This record gives sequence, structure tokens and C-alpha cells, in this order.
Amino acid sequence: MKVAISVFKDSVSTVFDASQHLLVLEINGAGEQKRAMVKLKTIDPIRRASQLSEEGVNVLICGAISMPMQASISARSIFVYPFVRGARLPWKRTGKRTEQKPRHALSLALKYFNN
Repeated sequence: MKVAISVFKDSVSTVFDASQHLLVLEINGAGEQKRAMVKLKTIDPIRRASQLSEEGVNVLICGAISMPMQASISARSIFVYPFVRGARLPWKRTGKRTEQKPRHALSLALKYFNN
């Protein structure tokens, strides 16, 4: 499963529609296997949904998102977990955790796909 988190610096991006980067995590039952930063190429909802689909994303964790953008992404069978705020630091390999909300969002996404 691939989980994408819209990011700005070290935080979940406030508004997905304006976000320029994704942290894409490839996850299996044993945990994170691979991570990559992906630059979003467009702000058009249909093209952005297409790019997420081409990247193989199953779950998008983001801040605020417009209804047209969310509908375009959901139409590609990508689960959208919106309105998440906070640092993405739990995914850095430093061992420090400063914010629990994004980690909570990831655990909810994993639970959704394991059922």
C-alpha cells in the first residue's frame, strides 16, 4: 500500500489544492518499506488525481481539500483522509515524535485497508 502525505517543509500542508509536494510511503505489514518525495505537477483536480493514481497511491493524508479535488481523487478509488494538521516528523528516522495526529491518521488508513 502507498500512503501519500501532502507536505510543506516539515508539516502536513495546510491546503492540499495548493500543495506542491507529497511524501509517499510504501508500507506493508512489517511497516515502512520505502519513501520518496514527489513534486505535484498541476493544480487541476483531474490531472492531480491522475498523478496520484499513476504513483500508485492508495491513501492521501492532507489538510483542507476542496470538494472538486476530493471528488476527483476519490473517483480514482483513493481514500482521502482530510483536515489533518501537524508535523510529519513521526516518519523521519530520528526517533523523535513531536506530533501524534499524522501518525494517528496513518494508523487509521492502515486499519481501513486491513479490514
